[in-house]
Amino acid sequence: MDIRFSSQGTGACPLCKYYKGCKILKKMKQVFLEEVKALNDNALEAVIYRCPHFEEE
Repeated sequence: MDIRFSSQGTGACPLCKYYKGCKILKKMKQVFLEEVKALNDNALEAVIYRCPHFEEE
């Protein structure tokens, strides 16, 4: 499954300086892979608007 975290220009993921090492995103990917059944196109897009750990680059 291909999981994409989409930036909507809101100042959240993936515009955070911690994006590449984000523990929250890693855990979300783990849960998605374990719990969500694969879709027909095998892709999932997540939009994150707010994060308690957000810090601009």
